[in-house]
Amino acid sequence: MSGSYGDSREKRFKAYYTRIGRPPYAPDYLDNLLTVMADPGGCTHHRVLAWAIYRAPGNQNEFAIYLGTDREGRSEEILLGQTDCALDLAWLEAGYPPEWLDAPRPVWQAEVARRGVQPLDKSVISRAVAYNRNRGTMAPRDGQKLVPAVATDPAKVARSRELFRSHKDRSAEFSAFMERWKVAHSRESEELEGARSTVERIRKLALSDYRKEKRSVAPERKRARSYNLPEPSINEGTPPPVESTDSVGRPPEAKAEEEATPALQPEVLPPAQPETLTPAMPAVPPPEPPSYATLKRLYPQGHFDEPKSKPFFEALTTESKARVIYRLGVYLKCERWTDERGRYVPLCSNWLPTCDGDPPPAVRLHGKTNQKREDKAESLRQTLAFAKAFSQ
Repeated sequence: MSGSYGDSREKRFKAYYTRIGRPPYAPDYLDNLLTVMADPGGCTHHRVLAWAIYRAPGNQNEFAIYLGTDREGRSEEILLGQTDCALDLAWLEAGYPPEWLDAPRPVWQAEVARRGVQPLDKSVISRAVAYNRNRGTMAPRDGQKLVPAVATDPAKVARSRELFRSHKDRSAEFSAFMERWKVAHSRESEELEGARSTVERIRKLALSDYRKEKRSVAPERKRARSYNLPEPSINEGTPPPVESTDSVGRPPEAKAEEEATPALQPEVLPPAQPETLTPAMPAVPPPEPPSYATLKRLYPQGHFDEPKSKPFFEALTTESKARVIYRLGVYLKCERWTDERGRYVPLCSNWLPTCDGDPPPAVRLHGKTNQKREDKAESLRQTLAFAKAFSQ
């Protein structure tokens, strides 16, 4: 190592601890960090933290970097991420000399390829980084930078371990519950497993298509970007209005009068729908969750008898509950239930056993009432006509 490079490292060492306001450490403990990093049986969280300390404060920097020289002896700094951490730990785990970690990057990469070293699983490194950030031994996420904490809070570390244990115990309790649930609901369990396999297959298909599309558009993204505005096409622009053939030869006054007077359009009535048709069950689940609270909220007020309706509904399967909520949406729109402000809505306990049937037609009692009103109107018209004739 040249004298100038050694002097720059010493200046860098002092400047770093001046910036962070901490006393300088004794660099002898770097060997201990390498021992922790190289231990394949050690905790991954500790190995990743040791690597971050080795690559950040060990290089007199706030975040993990490579600090060394290139082939021409010039100082070089390169930002290191989780992929580099996975490769460094794999190199040390294989028992290779740690001095290679500070070699020039092209030489280092060639040696890694020659020895056939494969990095550790990236997901393992990501979980270890997240764990250290949660307990405060690494700073929060800052882009791709891996920042070991300058000063940690032991109380926060203790709380994070308790939270980790509580999540672990809760997961074990839920797993035991799911085993019992699968036995009690074998049919639903099989449907759940089938749905999961379908989702996983579709997810892999979508990911494969995304990778193919990304590879196909990659060459186009490397082209130079053009900031020139496109030239307008000859055919662009608003076409001139086409004059109707039936207005040719008419005077302007007639045309203006026709445009000012809106044309009367015949009223188009919608086709009548048969009342006996039952809407088909949609392929997607209903928007409302199949819960008892949903049933109680949607059912018309004043017709919901909870003491009888709740036991009946709670005894149904999840699929049957979803069917009830869907059928309730159908009945809420039928003429019988909407007529006379819900006068003919039955009690919920009486409707639940028959909810799969067709909605009943409206009660036709308006015919007599309308007839009476028409008779009174006709009598009034005759009286007025008689009085008018008598006055003349």
